[in-house]
Amino acid sequence: MNFSRDMKNLKNRRKGKAGFTMSELLIVVAIVIVLFAVAVLSLVTIRKNLRQKELDSKAEILYVAVQNRMSELRAGGYESLYQYDEKKDNGVAKVGLIPLDAPEEDAEDAITKDTLCYVVSADRVAVGKAAASVLPESSVDAELWNNHWVIEYDPESGSVYGAFYSEEEITSGDVSTTLPTYLNRMRVRQTRLHNGAKIGYYGGARVISGTTDTLKPDISIDNREKLTATFYCNNPYADELTFNIKVSDGRNEYVKVVKYSELRQLNSKTWYYTWVMDSLESEKTRFYNQTDHKLACGTDITVTLSVESQNANVDGKSYTRKTNSLFRYAEGTPAGTALIAYGRHLQNLDEASHVSKTITSAVQVSDLSFADDTADNEDWYSFYRDTFTPITNKYLKSYDGYSEVDNVKLYSSISNLHITDTSKSDVGLFSTFNGEIKNVTLTGMRIDNGGQNVGALIGSVSDTVKITNTRVYLSSKKGDLADIETVDSPEKVKPWLEGKVVGGLIGMVTKTGSVSVTDSSASTVIRADGGAAGGLIGAVYHAATITDSYADCYLTAARTGGLIAKAEGGSEVAATGTSITLKDFYAAGYQTATVDAFGLVGGSNVNATGGYSACVYNVEENAKVHSTVNAMGSASKVYYLTDGGLSEGGTSKWENDNQTKPKTYKELSESGFAKKEISEAFTSSSGAATFPYNLMDQGLTYYTYPRLEKLNHYGDWQAEFESGALVYYERYEDETYGFYGANLSTLKTSKFVVGDGYALAYIEKKDATDNVTVTYANDQTARVSFGSAIETTDDATNTKYYLYPLSKEVVNTKYIDTAEPDTFYQKITIEDTANNTNTEYYYNPHFAKTVTVNENKPQAPETVCIRSARQLYALSLYYPQYADAVKDSVFRQELNIDYSRYEWTKYDDVVPAKISTQAPIGTGDKPFTAVYNGGCNTIGEISFKAKSLYIGMFGYTSSAAAVRNVFLVGDGSNTVAYVNAQGGNSASGSASRVSMGVLVGYNRGTVSNCSVSGYTMEYYGYSASTASLGGFVGSNYGTIRNSASDCPSIRFANTNSNTYAGGFAGVNHASVSDSYALGSIQVRGARNSTVWVAGFAANNASGMIRRSYSATALTASGDAESYGFAHTGGSAYQCYYLDGGTYSYRGTLYAYNTSTNEFKDNAAGEPLTGSELQNKTISNFKKADCTYNAKETTGDYYIYPAVVRNAAGKTVHYGDWPVQKDIGTLGVFYWEYEDSGSKSG
Repeated sequence: MNFSRDMKNLKNRRKGKAGFTMSELLIVVAIVIVLFAVAVLSLVTIRKNLRQKELDSKAEILYVAVQNRMSELRAGGYESLYQYDEKKDNGVAKVGLIPLDAPEEDAEDAITKDTLCYVVSADRVAVGKAAASVLPESSVDAELWNNHWVIEYDPESGSVYGAFYSEEEITSGDVSTTLPTYLNRMRVRQTRLHNGAKIGYYGGARVISGTTDTLKPDISIDNREKLTATFYCNNPYADELTFNIKVSDGRNEYVKVVKYSELRQLNSKTWYYTWVMDSLESEKTRFYNQTDHKLACGTDITVTLSVESQNANVDGKSYTRKTNSLFRYAEGTPAGTALIAYGRHLQNLDEASHVSKTITSAVQVSDLSFADDTADNEDWYSFYRDTFTPITNKYLKSYDGYSEVDNVKLYSSISNLHITDTSKSDVGLFSTFNGEIKNVTLTGMRIDNGGQNVGALIGSVSDTVKITNTRVYLSSKKGDLADIETVDSPEKVKPWLEGKVVGGLIGMVTKTGSVSVTDSSASTVIRADGGAAGGLIGAVYHAATITDSYADCYLTAARTGGLIAKAEGGSEVAATGTSITLKDFYAAGYQTATVDAFGLVGGSNVNATGGYSACVYNVEENAKVHSTVNAMGSASKVYYLTDGGLSEGGTSKWENDNQTKPKTYKELSESGFAKKEISEAFTSSSGAATFPYNLMDQGLTYYTYPRLEKLNHYGDWQAEFESGALVYYERYEDETYGFYGANLSTLKTSKFVVGDGYALAYIEKKDATDNVTVTYANDQTARVSFGSAIETTDDATNTKYYLYPLSKEVVNTKYIDTAEPDTFYQKITIEDTANNTNTEYYYNPHFAKTVTVNENKPQAPETVCIRSARQLYALSLYYPQYADAVKDSVFRQELNIDYSRYEWTKYDDVVPAKISTQAPIGTGDKPFTAVYNGGCNTIGEISFKAKSLYIGMFGYTSSAAAVRNVFLVGDGSNTVAYVNAQGGNSASGSASRVSMGVLVGYNRGTVSNCSVSGYTMEYYGYSASTASLGGFVGSNYGTIRNSASDCPSIRFANTNSNTYAGGFAGVNHASVSDSYALGSIQVRGARNSTVWVAGFAANNASGMIRRSYSATALTASGDAESYGFAHTGGSAYQCYYLDGGTYSYRGTLYAYNTSTNEFKDNAAGEPLTGSELQNKTISNFKKADCTYNAKETTGDYYIYPAVVRNAAGKTVHYGDWPVQKDIGTLGVFYWEYEDSGSKSG
């Protein structure tokens, strides 16, 4: 077809025609089809190339990760983990060919058919396989690790040769083609493309360090609690190298020359140098001093590494990276702005860092924690402890806790900041400030023995400061309230902020300063001995405006004020005058004053609109209580609680401003009062937005007074008992009762709960004929019986209350509201026909103290309390349904729990009889992702059993989970058991990979300060099954610290299968430190099986164990291998095991002698005799202060080092221990009797 001619004719015809002929249309369609085909082919090619590039990049990531890991293993002396051994099934295979991209045959590092080995991803979770050692899960992103890869390397040099990566299974596809042969073809990029861009590759001669004569410098920068730069370079011919490091701020330069003698060797062909460029450890380690004062601090810097070789044939090379000397680096950060991502960044805002004057604003881009994170040895606390110094910087004009990064909006917090350096007179996060602070959240802020002026946010203000959306409070979720003992009066509450003039936000506003506070709050405990303590501000000598803000604090001082303690008096005030403006505000909490207490402001020139004081006062005999202020300038819709907790005899202390109005508790807390009588900024609904501290064990649940709608309410407040309210109650062994709710708590803190539930509480006894109906569990109904009441007395006031329990069918309902996702609460309605009331509550009957009132169903609470066996059993029973809702919650155990002492049939309708066994909390499908804090309370008389691969109290914990302060106490008959489909305890088949531990079956989270004792295990493995059995944890892929196990008996047998059993852990692929294991492990049979038993961890292939010991009795038979502490692999630093002698453990004699057995060459740890172990000094260990649950061992105290601590900080040991026995000399003797001669007889 002649397209040119036809198109010309078409064009001519179009001039005179309105349409196309059929032939013309066919020509156009043909052209479009051709063009489309070309375009599609081009698009497919482009997409395939992009896909191939992505896969190759991922292969490169794997290559680098494995090379770094192998360098670490080599440096630690663990090359054996990846060596080829034809006698061992460790997953290492020979490549058996010369790669297509190998160096030339005559090259110095030429590769032969026997040089390279490889491992495959299929072995990444297999115990004892090299793949798990060279590429642990934590070394790369989960996506890469979980997909398919093959790693080639030279085991002799520890150098990686190549990495293959695919998102599909990597196979040759042909039984006649080996995997190495197939992959050899894939080294050619065109072949990979032709294969469909399914496999990525990185490696070969071009990337092996030192295979060319070109230097390849590199820099890695770690900008966290220290600024650390590590400089790398290959060394092709092992010549001397010189590292020239240049740091530039764009105007000036600093040069550091590193000689060859200062370099360290990473592997056979790579050298490196590490420079900690900024650290807060001393003045010498600050960036300013390390760079000889030549560079502007806090600005972005360029770091260049230039490497020179002594070999003239090797050209010098350079490499450049950017970072920030004092703060986080991010490309595109506005000039003059500091990004705050770590504590060091925050501290560097202080002028002591010599931060540049050009830095005028700071933006916080992540949460900052100053607490001791036991799982992180590079956090702030590990490096600097409590050394934070209040920030002074007159050039800083803005601090913002809100940021947007990659379209993610984040409000960041600062938690557990503890200031002990009070050398400055003005102490707070900022010593002084001039400018704007917004979106700041301070939780658990503590200032000890502060200076003259103390505020959580600012010590003193002498200029103009604007504070917006800022909060100071104590967080239950972050542990601020976990270890605080409740008291019976407000002045006994332990202070969090101390000084002379103290405010929740600001200490003092001087005569030249002015401050505005908007959408902010402070809820903490303040003590100003002999001075002034204010909920928001300690003292104001000029001007302050407070809008849409509140304070709820415990205040103790000579002079206290709900919002401001002092705003008048002295020559300074007389000269300048004060101006205080309040709008949409309130103050609550407790004031203990020796001179004056003010409901709102300790001043006279106050103008207030829309607010109230609900403070309660505890004052000395001659002190005065001012209901709101000393004297109002003007007031509109301002109220105060009538008696403020004072007795009738104390009403003479009152001084009231006649522009404010008194309100009783009932009037102030009445629904509708908030918006109608105060302001549209308030609401009467506070259930989900209330976070009480209950520092005096008040039983507060939801804030009963008007609340500012924008703000959550934190703190404690005075509230009256609400008769007829829904409460949580408990029955104790001594047949007494306690309850929590209705603004009262009579719960006991040192008794065993034998029954619990929910009830209606009244101040007066109800008539048996009264009619109250409960609607629950999606419209089911039940009557409340008033036939008999439970009488209970509040010991503090000797007041009697009457409880009418909801039936056990209501409390133990299996109903869980699934109408909405992530649901924790369910609605319950109490209809009282006699009083014509219909009250709606939200609660969770499966746990303690959950009642709340809210307009809509609230989210799960920050803290879920567990106080009885019924509730812990419910957590096991219903966790899969609650898992998504409680993923960010803390489960807090508040009492000792004993399953055998709970009256199950009386209080639990779900179970048929006494509970002695429960399923693990968390499964492989629904891992435990929350926090469980046992509070150093015990859990007794419960066994763990399940048809699951993960068995323990916790079956499977995710990386987000934390388990701490749990003390599991068994009596020797309690068990942990795997159950197969037929109900037996044996496993068979390669799919059966059992992980069984007393506390955790399979751990990926953080476990700390836990103890288990008195549990036994029994297991049988067949037909290629694999089991990891541990007295504490089955398989550990997370972090465990400061924990102990005493497991009297782990017994098992194997046929054609694998078992790894340790006194503490079966398998450890991560980190265990400061822990110990006791107990007994018995191998009853091991035939054609791989069986390792060890005193601490049977398989530590890629794990790290530090400062730990074992004293576990081992009895092996058949194919079993036994090790006193652990099989070699990973690392075991300062680890020991009991050895050399005969010891009695729980009434049975055992020989501890593994240091001399046939497996000693592969054993980790140092053997110690009993006396040596008793006297061994191990960091973080000490002698036991208390010993419990010793069933057979005589003696008052545990004789070996202890590490677990109780709530009082004392070291404790639970369980028995081995004691050395002198049983004389045993042996075989030969003798003869001579009946004549010189030696007759």
